Amino acid sequence: MSPSQAILERMAESGTLNTDAVINVLVEYLGTNDARIQRIRKLA
Repeated sequence: MSPSQAILERMAESGTLNTDAVINVLVEYLGTNDARIQRIRKLA
């Protein structure tokens, strides 16, 4: 697990992760088919 992934998981656990905002930024840079986006969707 990368440090960034661990941070996002901790934020999700504490209820402070805005998954929609994170996904929107990632889609802008990576496109909709990137596996990292799917992993973040699972955190929601």
